[in-house]
Amino acid sequence: SSVQLGDIVELQEGTVSNTISRSKGKLFADVTGTVTSKDITKASAEVEQKIKDLELPKGIEIGVSGVTADMEEAFTQLALAMLAAIAIVYFILVVTFGEGLAPFAILFSLPFTVIGSLVALWLANETISVSAMMGMLMLIGIVVTNAIVLVDRIIHMEREGMKMRDAILEAGATRLRPILMTAIATI
Repeated sequence: SSVQLGDIVELQEGTVSNTISRSKGKLFADVTGTVTSKDITKASAEVEQKIKDLELPKGIEIGVSGVTADMEEAFTQLALAMLAAIAIVYFILVVTFGEGLAPFAILFSLPFTVIGSLVALWLANETISVSAMMGMLMLIGIVVTNAIVLVDRIIHMEREGMKMRDAILEAGATRLRPILMTAIATI
């Protein structure tokens, strides 16, 4: 099935230079466009889907560059930064707490952070963007800080002889207000 160019873009007549371009020994043509919507990610995804649906003749290739390629690279770098931050935080917590179980409990809260962020984006009818990913990275820092405060209190109460369940309940009750105040002030 073929897709008419007018189905995916608004066509306007104009003049362009009539040069033949080559890259790596192959002829190529630039097709440019300007995204007029606020949601560049969605527009780029729609264009890429239309491109995937095309049945191209043999030897014809399509590549995407510009803002779309830059956004994909930024997403990749932010995802790697998130993973690196989580790994670094885990190792620092292992050294700080002297064990691996407490830091694991702290990091166990991170998937809920990402899920909550995605739900908030969905409720706000927003898409995942570079700024949303940066916000998630900052939120991970806030959640880890709050979890450290809570777990540290639980460990201290256990060392004082409290049972695990009682220590968790007591730490939750005594640290809830400071954690909420810190989180709200940070946000």
